[in-house]
Amino acid sequence: MTERLSRKMLYDLVWSEPLKNLSARFGISDVGLKKTCERAEIPTPDRGYWAKKEARKETFQAELPMRPPGMDDEVSIASGGNGWYQRRNEEEILGFVGAPPQFDESTEALRTRIAETIEHVAVPKRVQMWHSTRLIASSKRIRARKELLPIPIADIGLGLLYA
Repeated sequence: MTERLSRKMLYDLVWSEPLKNLSARFGISDVGLKKTCERAEIPTPDRGYWAKKEARKETFQAELPMRPPGMDDEVSIASGGNGWYQRRNEEEILGFVGAPPQFDESTEALRTRIAETIEHVAVPKRVQMWHSTRLIASSKRIRARKELLPIPIADIGLGLLYA
């Protein structure tokens, strides 16, 4: 069964109890839950965090970073498979989609953040050779060289010995 949570909800859950305990609730492994958090760019507690917290030592909780452009704000946590091949009935497929998403960041602020991330992209005025063309040409040269080389006995196998 796939469960969908917002990034904020999952972040709060991950920092409220150990991944080992939390993952059992979703029916997946703690490693699977950690990978799900990594894909959603949700920070998780470091090793020893819960032991330090129990011993009342100083701990550090990382902040939830802003959602990268193009990433969904909801995270799917799937148990018993990845959830892609589950059968859906017609009511689920054609049912109510929900309210349109609300974003904390304005479009202009998002464009500014992306521009700062990308900085400057240099584009040549005249392109002599595209990468894909170069790769195709080099693979043709490699294939031609392999055809000219004699086949080593090790690659032929035992068939040569019995022939």
